[in-house]
Amino acid sequence: SFLNKLVSVANAAGSVYRMDWNTATASNGSHALTAVVRDAAGNTTTSAPVTVTVNNDTTPPIVKVSTSSGTQNYIPGARALSATVTDNVAVASVIFTISKPDGTVLTTIPASYTRLTFYVAMWDPMKLNGLGTYTVSASATDAAGNKSTSSKVTLTIIDNTGPATSIITPLPFSSIAGKTTVPISTNSVDNVRTTKVEIYIDNVLKNTCNAATATTTLACSYNWSMTGVTNGTHTIRAKAYDANTPTVNTASTTYSVTR
Repeated sequence: SFLNKLVSVANAAGSVYRMDWNTATASNGSHALTAVVRDAAGNTTTSAPVTVTVNNDTTPPIVKVSTSSGTQNYIPGARALSATVTDNVAVASVIFTISKPDGTVLTTIPASYTRLTFYVAMWDPMKLNGLGTYTVSASATDAAGNKSTSSKVTLTIIDNTGPATSIITPLPFSSIAGKTTVPISTNSVDNVRTTKVEIYIDNVLKNTCNAATATTTLACSYNWSMTGVTNGTHTIRAKAYDANTPTVNTASTTYSVTR
């Protein structure tokens, strides 16, 4: 029999004896190992003890989300989440959890980059729940399987960037003679969604283009009839709107009409 602190844990037959001892289940500290040999007549001999020290890693990592709570303006594309993680032996993995404020988990993202104690994962709010408020935490596991989870931080993603708009045609300060119609074309781009573009001539609304679907880019055009248009300089203006900001961005150009 093989004994661990005088408790029989296994039996073996033959001239060579062996057992596997799972030290992960043993308490940390010194343990005396002895072997007791018993023959068919019941005679026993106990070996001299061998002392071993078990030092299992039971300390979980220390993890903290280093991305600050607060409000962030949305910029198209992925953005970084970061955490600092330390462990007494070695960190095996770091996973970020992104949730709604009510605790509903939207996704988990393994850290894709690490340098020393710094861990980073990339995410895009528009691929999850769009603009709004999220909570973020990070979980770290060490080589021994110990795990800990950070406190949550709250991120609110907003859109305070108005759409950029431009007049493609006609070119600024162009002049015409003898044309009956002048084509006007505009293009507007937003970081989230362009909803509407208006075309004005001399501050009079001539055409409105509404986005039928969610789109960041919206083109708008108008055929300007020269009938009744007086000679001189006229101003063409485009106004672009998005769904989230009160800011309306405009572009204007002047056009000289001569007969």
